[in-house]
Amino acid sequence: MLWPVGQISVNGYSPLSQLLHSAANGVRDASSSTKIVVHLANGWSGSAVASFYNQIFIAGEFATTDFDVLGFSFYPFYGTGATYSALQSSLQAMVTKFGKDALLVDGSGNTRTSISMFSTSM
Repeated sequence: MLWPVGQISVNGYSPLSQLLHSAANGVRDASSSTKIVVHLANGWSGSAVASFYNQIFIAGEFATTDFDVLGFSFYPFYGTGATYSALQSSLQAMVTKFGKDALLVDGSGNTRTSISMFSTSM
């Protein structure tokens, strides 16, 4: 996200945390009613999603109050672990942990498969 400053693999989480906090402040200053979404790839990977959220919140930088919606991508062709069940489990864990809505913002898959299960169980 927001490379090169926000490149976690090079700079760690603090620069990205600061950027996200500043971006959230800018959005709130412009429109207090706008919903802020943090969008992560590979929403099906519970361990990757949890790792990101366990490290991005840094005191004085990005906080859980800086965003409103958990956004995720889902591409089932990424590997055998990228299943609808894994996605549902991952999203449910984050919804439970943060008390925020989750949104599948980007994805691809079997167009015959309904994902309405998310709206009924979360």
